[in-house]
Amino acid sequence: MTTTALARLPADLRVHTTLESAGKIDKYGRLNGDLIFVGRGDPNLSNRPLPFDPKASRPEPPLMAVETLANQLAARGIRVIDGDVVGDDSFYVNEPYGDHWGWDDLTWSWGAPVSALTLNDNVFSVTIFPGEVVGDRPFIAMEPFYLSLRIQNDLYTTASGRERHIHIERLPGRSVLHFWGAVPLDAKPEQELLAVEEPARLAAEALRDALLTRGIRVYGDVRVHHREVWELGPKIGASFLERPNRTVLAEIVSHPFREDLKVIAKVSQNLHAEMLLRLLGAQLKEEGSVRAGLQVEKEFLKEAGVEESEYLLNDGSGMDSQNLVAPHAMVQLLKYVWSQPYRDVFIELLPVAGVDGTIASRFKGTPLAERVFAKTGTLTHVNALSGYATSPEAEHFVFSMFVNNHSQESKIATTTLDKILETILTYREPTPRKSGKK
Repeated sequence: MTTTALARLPADLRVHTTLESAGKIDKYGRLNGDLIFVGRGDPNLSNRPLPFDPKASRPEPPLMAVETLANQLAARGIRVIDGDVVGDDSFYVNEPYGDHWGWDDLTWSWGAPVSALTLNDNVFSVTIFPGEVVGDRPFIAMEPFYLSLRIQNDLYTTASGRERHIHIERLPGRSVLHFWGAVPLDAKPEQELLAVEEPARLAAEALRDALLTRGIRVYGDVRVHHREVWELGPKIGASFLERPNRTVLAEIVSHPFREDLKVIAKVSQNLHAEMLLRLLGAQLKEEGSVRAGLQVEKEFLKEAGVEESEYLLNDGSGMDSQNLVAPHAMVQLLKYVWSQPYRDVFIELLPVAGVDGTIASRFKGTPLAERVFAKTGTLTHVNALSGYATSPEAEHFVFSMFVNNHSQESKIATTTLDKILETILTYREPTPRKSGKK
């Protein structure tokens, strides 16, 4: 999908996140109407520094985007919101999850719900500390803190040196996050990244809290505005995107979208990949939906010479269990990209063997270190690696390797893939023996 974006979208494309209202501001600083928090698909409303650097620290708060917008609103002299705070993610259709995602993935950061109004990658962190004495409840710290999420803590502190085992569960449709298990007294704090459940609502709640801390009164409630799948017509098209008559009161302009492609490719950021799929639909089909994005992808793959019979795509991240791709289709796509003017840009996005991204720890100490530029694919019992490689003799290779339905640990599968690639790229025909009389 990153190749489709490079081929189809303007390199300087940016999106706007705004606070808007159809109401008027009176001379006392009262906004007579709702305050609408409008998301248009910026995936980096977080404390992630861009241009992307996997080693960069994140000194800013995770909700710094909300703080920025609240400061802008306060600077306009607004002191009262005489209406609701509305989280509006209707720029994309309300399709938070893939049709065939595993429900047990939805608790974790890699299964975060998709929304046009996304803050902090739609995740929060929980850090678990042991209690002060054996038998105490361990302490659970949450950042950012979400009031609407209830913690059920059934963890207990065990003696030093015992085994730590922690279980975390949030059942679909419930706002209860359940912890159970044991934490040894001498255990170091353990952090987990978990997915939020209603991104637009939580964004609106965070904005309301930021306004209150600045002395801006909010008399209304928090609510959301979605666009549901059933509201779409049978035809993909221009009737989808609304442009209501509202005044923009605060705004954040995203970085150029290409800067996010490196985030997607280097660390396999599933949420950003899903948002990119919808961005393609919104920009090229005027419909920010899965179906529109997949239509753009299908048209590009046809142009690239990839046979439709060699793939079946249902989402942008690859988490859908019914996605199917033949290695030959991947090789054909990579060969096509090699001949395109954006080739070097695309290769720069890919993880580099032994250096960064998802293959930073692979191929170290081998002849292929820094010579393989490739994207991984990892699901339970599935491992893949596809990309470009340069042999020690400076020969260029395109490759794609998939291992499906294996019963080995993922580490064993990836090591085997790496060894196969190393063998292919370093193999040399044996020199024939010279015949002659003894």
